[in-house]
Amino acid sequence: MNNIYDIFEEYEVKLVKKEKYISWRDFEFKLREASNVDENRKYLTVKQIIKAFYHADKYRDICYEYAKLYTSAEYHSLIMDFEGYKS
Repeated sequence: MNNIYDIFEEYEVKLVKKEKYISWRDFEFKLREASNVDENRKYLTVKQIIKAFYHADKYRDICYEYAKLYTSAEYHSLIMDFEGYKS
């Protein structure tokens, strides 16, 4: 699990530095690799990690930026919550 925190920390630094290009696909790939689960479940695992970190108030800005790439209902509610909307 420490490796997952390291990945979030790496991308937090990128956001703080306001890097022009942040590869969220690389972020996703790194999370998939760090999760050590069956290949067929890796997307679900990434989604679970993002939701768990967000709801635990950890790296919310990272979760928000990543979630904006997708249109799933779970991510939509996360985005709306982050932006201050009531669902």
